Amino acid sequence: MSNYDLGDSKVLHIGFDDTDSYSGRCTTNLAFKITSKLLSENDSVFIDYPLLVRLNPNIPWKTRGNGGVCLRIRTNQSEKILDYLIKIVKTD
Repeated sequence: MSNYDLGDSKVLHIGFDDTDSYSGRCTTNLAFKITSKLLSENDSVFIDYPLLVRLNPNIPWKTRGNGGVCLRIRTNQSEKILDYLIKIVKTD
């Protein structure tokens, strides 16, 4: 997987859906941006492939694309990453 020393690291399971914006962003586009950022950081390692999760099509309040994204990483910068995630979801 990686040769990074992640000594006292934490595993983050990052899941999101319904992040479409009027500027054209969709959930998978946001996943691409977040994945690109995390791959450029030396303090986080993906422990699985990004997952595109198909949601129950019978739910009346489902989102347009009816899918969510799950990213799983190991990091020793969890607070920094959580701050980044909140910022990008709110502003992008």
